[in-house]
Amino acid sequence: MESHELLKNHHLRITPIREKVLEVFLTCKGEAISRLTIENSLESFDRVTLYRTIKHFKDRCVIHEVMDQGGYARYALCQKSCKETGKHSEHLHFHCSDCDRTECIEGEINLDIDLPKGYKIDRESIVVNGQCGRCS
Repeated sequence: MESHELLKNHHLRITPIREKVLEVFLTCKGEAISRLTIENSLESFDRVTLYRTIKHFKDRCVIHEVMDQGGYARYALCQKSCKETGKHSEHLHFHCSDCDRTECIEGEINLDIDLPKGYKIDRESIVVNGQCGRCS
């Protein structure tokens, strides 16, 4: 799928920065990438516009955020189920301890957690660590 088509499918206005940012995600094929990786992939950009683009993409379920081992945000394209439900699907992320890549693993996860009274889960985030298929 091309960036232009992806923007149309999410009913988003097509702008050069949005297309360029989506092209970075499409090139990464399921890998969760940092804001710095996005910045380094762009030839020229306005930092504020990039931040707004990332936030807008998160709000519209184009991308989702996953925290890496150091507590920094990485972003990946949402799965099809995100667009269908209007919210981010909860799925597993795999972090390779050798190459430092974080990837989305298809399929939803369901946790049966017995929380104390008054606690409420806003979202689930599970990151499994090990060696990816390229490194093992």
